[in-house]
Amino acid sequence: MTKHLIYFDTSIWDVLAQRTPTAVARCQSLSERGICVTLGLNAYFEMLKSFYGKRADARSRGMKLFACVYGCLSSGVRIAKTWEEILIEEAKNTLNGTHAIDLFCDEEWQSRLTSAAHDLATGRIHDGTRELVLKRDLRSEEVRNLASQSLSGQPNLVADLRAVEAAELGEFLDEQVGGVTGRRLLAKYLSQIFPMFGQALPVPADELATRLLESKSNRAAHAIVRSDIYQNWKAARKNSNAMRDSVPDDSYHVVNAAYCDQFVTEDQDGQADAASHALHGVSASIYRERQVPFFDWLEERIQFRLGIELMRTHQETFRALAHGES
Repeated sequence: MTKHLIYFDTSIWDVLAQRTPTAVARCQSLSERGICVTLGLNAYFEMLKSFYGKRADARSRGMKLFACVYGCLSSGVRIAKTWEEILIEEAKNTLNGTHAIDLFCDEEWQSRLTSAAHDLATGRIHDGTRELVLKRDLRSEEVRNLASQSLSGQPNLVADLRAVEAAELGEFLDEQVGGVTGRRLLAKYLSQIFPMFGQALPVPADELATRLLESKSNRAAHAIVRSDIYQNWKAARKNSNAMRDSVPDDSYHVVNAAYCDQFVTEDQDGQADAASHALHGVSASIYRERQVPFFDWLEERIQFRLGIELMRTHQETFRALAHGES
């Protein structure tokens, strides 16, 4: 049974592709220990861009990336559902009084995407792939521009965000998520996502958002709201209110990791910081120095995280021992 989930963002898959046989073997070894590396669909589709980059070796780079992806998927790496799908599950659980969340794609999707990765690794690029990449890029640009315009059109909000110091950010996010701002943000997403998946909202969006945010166990609901507010705060703290180009994809990675135990990135431009503020109970790590073998570095962080979890689970026992109680 899986006891520990690790989310690799796209930058880490670039690292793994440099040593594919080692990456495949180490991912399989982790899986056998109940430590599951997860591949988000956003990372999968983001890697498709590598085939269409400006570099002369773009095609070979893309093939190398997907050779690694194919090998890892064949060795036990699971593909995580999108956060939108998980949010819908959270909503239904909240209304039905149930709790189980199925984080992973079903066997059919896992098989189809594994097969597609094999084709891409051998240079067989399916029709429509280029159009899919362009469509996703256009959607990311639209989301970024709308967010920037919305923030620029609310000078009072910008002033309030700029007044929040970094040391106060955690408390500020907690207050916002539990208040009107959080409920409105989540209601907006619910109103968009249910129709996107061909489903009707079971209750009004405002009511559903309120009920979802009442429990921190609804990790996707809390993560998308916290992520949005964090990115607005970060943009407001700059001289310009414009969102960085990478914000839509970065936010998607972060929220998609809501049910994981660890979030791993090579991105030093704030993605780990975003994850640490948006995700509850998830540790975020940056792989900074490539001279240290990646999986050796990762193993240290896994053991540290598992040690922390052990301490939390048995804290009463450890406290008793510290006081000499039998």
